[in-house]
Amino acid sequence: MNQEQLVQHLTPPQGVEMPPYPAERDRVYRWALVAAAAGLAGFGVGLVLGVPPVAWVSLGWLLAATLTASYVFLVWVAQWRTGVLGLSVAAVAAGGWMPGVAAALTLAALSIMAAKEAHCFHYPTGRYLPWASLVTAIVTLLAGGVLGLRVSALTVPAGLLFLLVAGLWVPLLRGRFKLPLFAVGTSTEPST
Repeated sequence: MNQEQLVQHLTPPQGVEMPPYPAERDRVYRWALVAAAAGLAGFGVGLVLGVPPVAWVSLGWLLAATLTASYVFLVWVAQWRTGVLGLSVAAVAAGGWMPGVAAALTLAALSIMAAKEAHCFHYPTGRYLPWASLVTAIVTLLAGGVLGLRVSALTVPAGLLFLLVAGLWVPLLRGRFKLPLFAVGTSTEPST
């Protein structure tokens, strides 16, 4: 993607009012997604190895990282921003008493962000992340008592699926970090 395409891509469509989005928010967004991918991997490792403390800490990390990314998510349609942030807030609210639901809501929020990245920048794994996340969420919910609350036959498969989803984020994040930092409403071009 050349500089002209980036500038065009970062110009809001006709009639869309955007609050300023400084480049620093894009930096926070990128690193929050890296932290979320690490949380997904840690959660998966905790489930696969059957180590509830690792899974609980990783889930907390994942929830915080996804909430941060959701807060600084750049998308033109305000309802999408609100929806993603709402999913993240609901995940945090469910985190302590329904970890499977919290993980599923977090996967949903991250899936929307991945789909947006795939739509805008054509990252190949971004197309598969929502589907892999959906399967992961379903298996996690069917597993019931993940995180040592009630181990089931699906706990290890759920953990492996979390590791798969984390792995799918890696190429997308690598591509995102190759782009200049985005700024909207503060300048006419992305910063570097």
